[in-house]
Amino acid sequence: VRTVRPSERWGSMGARFTLHVPNKAVLDRIITSNAAIRVGDVATATHLRTSNGSIRASNVNGDVDAHTSNSSIELESIRGSAMVHTSNGRIHAENVTGACEAETSNGGITVRIENAPAAPVKLTSSNGSLDLTMTRPPTGDIRMKTSNGGITLRIPANSGARLMADTSNSSIHYDFDVATSGNKHLEGVIGGGGPTIDL
Repeated sequence: VRTVRPSERWGSMGARFTLHVPNKAVLDRIITSNAAIRVGDVATATHLRTSNGSIRASNVNGDVDAHTSNSSIELESIRGSAMVHTSNGRIHAENVTGACEAETSNGGITVRIENAPAAPVKLTSSNGSLDLTMTRPPTGDIRMKTSNGGITLRIPANSGARLMADTSNSSIHYDFDVATSGNKHLEGVIGGGGPTIDL
Protein backbone atom coordinates (compact mmCIF):
# COMPACT_ATOMS: atom_id res chain seq x y z
CA VAL A 1 0.00 0.00 0.00
CA ARG A 2 1.46 3.35 -1.03
CA THR A 3 0.21 6.92 -0.98
CA VAL A 4 1.12 9.15 -3.96
CA ARG A 5 0.70 12.90 -3.69
CA PRO A 6 -1.55 14.27 -6.47
CA SER A 7 0.49 16.42 -8.81
CA GLU A 8 -2.31 18.97 -9.25
CA ARG A 9 -2.82 19.57 -5.50
CA TRP A 10 -0.88 21.98 -3.29
CA GLY A 11 -0.75 22.62 0.44
CA SER A 12 -0.81 20.29 3.42
CA MET A 13 -2.38 16.88 2.99
CA GLY A 14 -1.99 13.34 4.22
CA ALA A 15 -3.50 9.89 4.40
CA ARG A 16 -4.31 7.49 7.22
CA PHE A 17 -4.35 3.71 6.84
CA THR A 18 -5.87 1.09 9.13
CA LEU A 19 -5.00 -2.47 8.10
CA HIS A 20 -6.39 -5.63 9.68
CA VAL A 21 -4.20 -8.70 9.12
CA PRO A 22 -4.04 -12.29 10.50
CA ASN A 23 -2.14 -12.63 13.77
CA LYS A 24 0.52 -14.72 12.01
CA ALA A 25 1.26 -11.96 9.52
CA VAL A 26 4.83 -10.72 9.07
CA LEU A 27 4.91 -6.93 8.74
CA ASP A 28 7.80 -5.41 6.82
CA ARG A 29 8.65 -1.87 5.60
CA ILE A 30 5.98 0.22 7.27
CA ILE A 31 7.26 3.72 6.53
CA THR A 32 5.68 7.14 7.06
CA SER A 33 6.58 10.64 8.22
CA ASN A 34 4.97 13.18 10.53
CA ALA A 35 2.61 10.49 11.82
CA ALA A 36 2.42 7.67 14.34
CA ILE A 37 2.66 3.92 13.75
CA ARG A 38 0.62 1.42 15.79
CA VAL A 39 1.17 -2.33 15.40
CA GLY A 40 -0.30 -5.19 17.41
CA ASP A 41 -1.12 -8.91 17.39
CA VAL A 42 1.26 -9.94 14.58
CA ALA A 43 4.12 -12.41 14.06
CA THR A 44 6.92 -9.89 13.50
CA ALA A 45 7.17 -6.13 12.94
CA THR A 46 10.43 -5.32 11.17
CA HIS A 47 11.39 -2.01 9.62
CA LEU A 48 8.93 0.34 11.30
CA ARG A 49 10.06 3.82 10.26
CA THR A 50 8.66 7.31 10.86
CA SER A 51 9.77 10.79 11.84
CA ASN A 52 8.06 13.30 14.12
CA GLY A 53 5.69 10.54 15.19
CA SER A 54 5.56 7.91 17.89
CA ILE A 55 5.75 4.13 17.43
CA ARG A 56 3.86 1.59 19.53
CA ALA A 57 4.08 -2.19 19.08
CA SER A 58 2.30 -4.69 21.31
CA ASN A 59 1.72 -8.42 21.47
CA VAL A 60 4.24 -9.31 18.76
CA ASN A 61 5.27 -12.98 18.48
CA GLY A 62 8.68 -12.17 17.02
CA ASP A 63 11.21 -9.41 16.45
CA VAL A 64 10.59 -5.65 16.37
CA ASP A 65 12.82 -3.10 14.60
CA ALA A 66 11.60 0.48 15.04
CA HIS A 67 13.11 3.89 14.24
CA THR A 68 11.71 7.39 14.69
CA SER A 69 12.80 10.90 15.63
CA ASN A 70 11.42 13.63 17.85
CA SER A 71 8.99 11.20 19.48
CA SER A 72 8.70 8.15 21.69
CA ILE A 73 8.75 4.39 21.18
CA GLU A 74 6.66 2.02 23.31
CA LEU A 75 6.82 -1.78 23.22
CA GLU A 76 4.77 -4.30 25.17
CA SER A 77 4.76 -8.11 25.11
CA ILE A 78 7.46 -8.65 22.51
CA ARG A 79 8.28 -12.35 22.22
CA GLY A 80 11.49 -11.81 20.30
CA SER A 81 14.28 -9.26 20.00
CA ALA A 82 13.77 -5.48 20.07
CA MET A 83 15.96 -3.03 18.17
CA VAL A 84 14.72 0.55 18.65
CA HIS A 85 16.13 4.01 18.00
CA THR A 86 14.83 7.54 18.44
CA SER A 87 16.03 11.04 19.14
CA ASN A 88 14.46 13.63 21.41
CA GLY A 89 12.10 11.00 22.77
CA ARG A 90 11.81 8.32 25.40
CA ILE A 91 11.81 4.55 24.97
CA HIS A 92 9.68 2.26 27.12
CA ALA A 93 9.65 -1.53 26.67
CA GLU A 94 7.81 -4.06 28.82
CA ASN A 95 7.87 -7.86 28.69
CA VAL A 96 10.60 -8.29 26.09
CA THR A 97 11.80 -11.91 25.93
CA GLY A 98 14.72 -11.59 23.51
CA ALA A 99 17.74 -9.42 22.96
CA CYS A 100 17.28 -5.68 23.30
CA GLU A 101 19.15 -2.73 21.81
CA ALA A 102 17.74 0.75 22.46
CA GLU A 103 19.23 4.16 21.74
CA THR A 104 17.94 7.71 22.16
CA SER A 105 19.07 11.24 22.86
CA ASN A 106 17.42 13.77 25.14
CA GLY A 107 15.20 11.05 26.59
CA GLY A 108 15.17 8.18 29.03
CA ILE A 109 14.99 4.43 28.44
CA THR A 110 13.03 1.97 30.59
CA VAL A 111 13.20 -1.75 29.72
CA ARG A 112 11.91 -4.90 31.42
CA ILE A 113 13.17 -8.25 30.09
CA GLU A 114 11.31 -11.41 31.10
CA ASN A 115 13.92 -13.84 29.76
CA ALA A 116 17.70 -14.19 29.91
CA PRO A 117 18.80 -13.74 26.27
CA ALA A 118 22.28 -14.88 25.32
CA ALA A 119 22.57 -11.87 23.01
CA PRO A 120 23.83 -8.60 24.52
CA VAL A 121 21.49 -5.97 25.98
CA LYS A 122 22.56 -2.44 25.02
CA LEU A 123 20.92 0.76 26.27
CA THR A 124 22.37 4.12 25.24
CA SER A 125 21.20 7.68 25.86
CA SER A 126 22.43 11.20 26.25
CA ASN A 127 20.66 13.58 28.60
CA GLY A 128 18.44 10.80 29.90
CA SER A 129 18.25 8.09 32.55
CA LEU A 130 18.44 4.34 31.94
CA ASP A 131 16.41 1.74 33.84
CA LEU A 132 16.74 -2.00 33.14
CA THR A 133 14.98 -4.81 35.01
CA MET A 134 15.72 -8.48 34.32
CA THR A 135 13.53 -11.06 36.04
CA ARG A 136 16.07 -13.85 35.46
CA PRO A 137 19.87 -13.89 35.96
CA PRO A 138 21.56 -12.49 32.83
CA THR A 139 23.35 -14.88 30.47
CA GLY A 140 24.47 -12.27 27.93
CA ASP A 141 26.52 -9.10 28.32
CA ILE A 142 24.81 -5.88 29.46
CA ARG A 143 26.00 -2.45 28.39
CA MET A 144 24.31 0.74 29.64
CA LYS A 145 25.80 4.14 28.83
CA THR A 146 24.44 7.65 29.34
CA SER A 147 25.56 11.18 30.08
CA ASN A 148 23.70 13.63 32.30
CA GLY A 149 21.47 10.86 33.63
CA GLY A 150 21.33 8.05 36.15
CA ILE A 151 21.57 4.30 35.55
CA THR A 152 19.47 1.74 37.44
CA LEU A 153 19.97 -2.00 36.92
CA ARG A 154 17.85 -4.62 38.68
CA ILE A 155 18.84 -8.30 38.44
CA PRO A 156 17.99 -11.30 40.67
CA ALA A 157 20.02 -11.88 43.83
CA ASN A 158 21.36 -15.20 42.50
CA SER A 159 22.91 -13.57 39.42
CA GLY A 160 26.54 -14.07 38.45
CA ALA A 161 28.49 -11.54 36.40
CA ARG A 162 31.65 -9.52 35.95
CA LEU A 163 30.82 -5.92 36.83
CA MET A 164 32.43 -2.69 35.68
CA ALA A 165 30.87 0.68 36.51
CA ASP A 166 32.13 4.24 36.14
CA THR A 167 30.67 7.67 36.79
CA SER A 168 31.98 11.21 36.43
CA ASN A 169 29.62 13.55 38.28
CA SER A 170 27.77 11.22 40.64
CA SER A 171 28.23 8.20 42.90
CA ILE A 172 27.73 4.43 42.64
CA HIS A 173 25.37 2.48 44.89
CA TYR A 174 25.07 -1.31 44.85
CA ASP A 175 23.62 -4.23 46.82
CA PHE A 176 26.04 -6.95 45.69
CA ASP A 177 29.34 -7.89 47.34
CA VAL A 178 32.02 -6.69 44.88
CA ALA A 179 35.50 -5.20 45.19
CA THR A 180 35.69 -1.44 44.73
CA SER A 181 38.35 0.90 43.41
CA GLY A 182 37.71 4.54 44.27
CA ASN A 183 34.36 6.26 44.70
CA LYS A 184 33.88 6.80 40.95
CA HIS A 185 34.79 3.28 39.82
CA LEU A 186 33.47 -0.16 40.68
CA GLU A 187 34.89 -3.42 39.40
CA GLY A 188 34.55 -6.99 40.58
CA VAL A 189 32.75 -10.31 40.34
CA ILE A 190 29.16 -10.99 41.37
CA GLY A 191 28.43 -14.52 42.54
CA GLY A 192 30.46 -17.04 40.59
CA GLY A 193 31.07 -14.68 37.69
CA GLY A 194 29.48 -14.73 34.26
CA PRO A 195 28.64 -12.23 31.52
CA THR A 196 30.06 -8.72 31.57
CA ILE A 197 27.98 -5.83 32.94
CA ASP A 198 29.42 -2.51 31.78
CA LEU A 199 27.82 0.63 33.24
